[in-house]
Amino acid sequence: MKTHELKLYANWKHEGATYGDMVLHLWFDGQTTMEMDLDIAIEREDIAYIDVIDLINHTTTRRYSRASV
Repeated sequence: MKTHELKLYANWKHEGATYGDMVLHLWFDGQTTMEMDLDIAIEREDIAYIDVIDLINHTTTRRYSRASV
């Protein structure tokens, strides 16, 4: 059963994409693995922001990487 999704969106540094293009969409069946991938994604300089989708509680949280601040 899928529990979470991560959607990563490009910033101006991402080669081959324009700002706001979704460049990666990941599904998870547990929060621990998702948290590890989220930590890695936040460090990427080519990612503007990340949506974390909780499929159990039907919520979406937008997370911004340090690169876009």
